[in-house]
Amino acid sequence: MIQPIEFEYNNIKFRSKLEARWAVFLDKMGYNWVYEPEAFKLKDNLIYIPDFELIDHRMYLEIKPRELTEKEEEKCKLLCLKTGFGVIKCIGLPYYKHYYFYNHESLKHGYDIANDMIFIPKNDKYHPWYMASGLVDEEVKDYFQSIDYDLAINSAKSLRYEYKKR
Repeated sequence: MIQPIEFEYNNIKFRSKLEARWAVFLDKMGYNWVYEPEAFKLKDNLIYIPDFELIDHRMYLEIKPRELTEKEEEKCKLLCLKTGFGVIKCIGLPYYKHYYFYNHESLKHGYDIANDMIFIPKNDKYHPWYMASGLVDEEVKDYFQSIDYDLAINSAKSLRYEYKKR
């Protein structure tokens, strides 16, 4: 089996380049985060480690290069129900687009849906995202285009691997 190349950013080793790029984005946006904060036993023989925790906002991020599988979706929902934290599904590179998240209250009351949101430039202590219902992705870009957001997106995209001899 081929082992993926670990990426190091800010003295943290990430399992993928995509996760490292999200770390750059979160830093540039001003969020406080922890990478792979802890493992959770969701049910018998089902352990899950979220990719990131936004420590000031009771949110976890799941980073994937493609849509989540049914099993991955189920893990996100169970994590949300177990911890009371929301779980944001971050598909692909950070960009001006909708991201979907599971909300504890919705799941607790039987609503099996993901709400849509977008990240807000700079760390707002109470609201690191904006509920984006009704906005299409192009409107999101126009609405939130800013120097800070552009810098965060471009910094994440420009992350490069530097080979280091061990």
